[in-house]
Amino acid sequence: MKKIAVLTGTGGQGHFSVATALESWIKIWGHSAQVFDVIPKVNGDLYKILTKSPKSYRSLFNLTDRMPVANLYIEAATHGLEKRLGKLKCNLESFDLVISTHPFIHPVCHAKTMMVLLDPVLHMAYMAKPRADKYLAFWPNDLSKVQKMGVKKSDIFLSGPLARPAFYFNPKTNTENIILVTAGGGWIHKTDKYIKIMSETFKDTPYTFVFVCGKNTKFYEKKSKEFKNRRNLRFLSWLNEQEMADWVAKSRCVLAFSVAQMSVEAGLLGKPIFIADYIMGQEDGYIKALTNKKIAKLLCGKPAEKIDLLKTFLLEANPIKEISLTSWKNELNLVPEKIKGYII
Repeated sequence: MKKIAVLTGTGGQGHFSVATALESWIKIWGHSAQVFDVIPKVNGDLYKILTKSPKSYRSLFNLTDRMPVANLYIEAATHGLEKRLGKLKCNLESFDLVISTHPFIHPVCHAKTMMVLLDPVLHMAYMAKPRADKYLAFWPNDLSKVQKMGVKKSDIFLSGPLARPAFYFNPKTNTENIILVTAGGGWIHKTDKYIKIMSETFKDTPYTFVFVCGKNTKFYEKKSKEFKNRRNLRFLSWLNEQEMADWVAKSRCVLAFSVAQMSVEAGLLGKPIFIADYIMGQEDGYIKALTNKKIAKLLCGKPAEKIDLLKTFLLEANPIKEISLTSWKNELNLVPEKIKGYII
């Protein structure tokens, strides 16, 4: 039995979701795995930039996407990693394999190390020093960039993106007229200026907007109270893995304000994704990859124009076809066995 550590951070909800997915699958495969959250919160300054000025966040992303800058940042982050691991009582030397799902976490130990390359567009931080022994890539788009940084082709394995097990062993749930509103964990507040527009635009339709608020309890409590009399609005607090899979399964579609991991979870359950907003820079690659696969549609214009367009697509002519969704679902279902063959 292999003993595997998975290092991650809830400060990046997608990174944490992949970590828990790996932990669950490794245990299903009969081995030992444990997740260690070494970046427990979002950097406050980055959060402000992303919230107040998305275009500035893209500029910051591009500015830091240079190897000299990335090396300096990771060198500083690595010095603090040992201390954080100590607080978590994590001794990396006791593991056979140490996996990182976060580009800011580069473990140094005698055990074999692996970096998961989550994104279609890879920030240089993923390839900064100290480098991992192996790289597990979810998307093919930026692999030439990895090799240009000196990583051998033989050290990179392309698997496709992974989700938590509940989304594969999905419930047999009847689809309802639900538009599931998601924002990748921490960004549900980005929906604020859309909520009244959603309710008014869809008031004469059978659709209900269901907001996944996650750990943003302040947003959940405030909006639940503010819109308690709107029959076509509903707000959900924290959902566990199975609950989230159930809600995706019974939804007609996903309205996304951040697309990363939802692209996989919705894909496994055959749901189209309409993108109202996303994290500029960081998620640019997802927009291109998903729209090229014809399983997602980017809504453009002002909030009212985006919601009008969504209404047209759902009531008149959906641009996302079943054949594209089925092809994506079939591709995703092959991923767990690919990863099992590589890391076990």
